[in-house]
Amino acid sequence: GDHRDLHSFLHDALPIFPLWLAMTFTDLSELQQQTIQTLAAERVGEPFSASQVGGGRNSRIYCISGENGSSYAVKVYFRQQGDSRDRLGTEFHGLQFLWQNGIRDIPQPLAIYPDAGIGVYEFIEGSRILPEDIGESEIDAAVDFAGRLKALASHTQGQNLNPASEAFFSIEKVSQNIQNRLN
Repeated sequence: GDHRDLHSFLHDALPIFPLWLAMTFTDLSELQQQTIQTLAAERVGEPFSASQVGGGRNSRIYCISGENGSSYAVKVYFRQQGDSRDRLGTEFHGLQFLWQNGIRDIPQPLAIYPDAGIGVYEFIEGSRILPEDIGESEIDAAVDFAGRLKALASHTQGQNLNPASEAFFSIEKVSQNIQNRLN
């Protein structure tokens, strides 16, 4: 009786107004919420779950998972008034360039939604590396990665990429950026 009716009602109502949307994405625009709902339904099916797994001042990262066992990283980029930098485009196209050139220890970039400020990436299970966990093998891996990046620096495609938002090409600019962050 009543339990079955409530279950049917919730099942029918959830795709129209998913309750997780109101709980998880409160600081996102309506376009961003709709984009996430659409891409999640297409990639992992419904029902699906979303949990925030990272983020900072300029972005939020969510893991979208479905009953089919697939998971994706959805990164939502914010734009401050008067900030013309394209963080989404720079990061997505940079990762796309690396992926197309054989770099595989990065998340694969899968889809970009520029109007909503959203990038979809392969979700890589893991945890943040703490300073006390860094040893010789981690330093060797970072040096190896930097070497592979350096080898791609002269690639014609790479020269068309935008520098990162906080890319600095002199020690003075690096120092100035650190001072600005500390103030």
